[in-house]
Amino acid sequence: SVTIFSRAGHAAAAWLPTGEVRVAAPAVAASFASAGEHLLLTAADGSVMQMMMADGTVSEAAIGGNYGHAWKGACRLQSGGLARLALSTSTSGVSEAKFILG
Repeated sequence: SVTIFSRAGHAAAAWLPTGEVRVAAPAVAASFASAGEHLLLTAADGSVMQMMMADGTVSEAAIGGNYGHAWKGACRLQSGGLARLALSTSTSGVSEAKFILG
């Protein structure tokens, strides 16, 4: 599940839970999109779920498929498409970052 916290406008205010939503798979990375209107949750298999912050509805933004990658995050492109960041490690142990569209 994902728990959302918020606080009053001043720095000394405490962070308090304001809502919780259950998601199908545990997220390995979370990032905000569209000026904070959506939360993108990237799973270990590369799938991405999009949660609407206004009402907590969750929808699939990208299907999974590990492909030997360690998925690190996702972001929305200006066109509305999705970009995902992944790392792959060669047999010699060298890590390579990959930027995958879609």
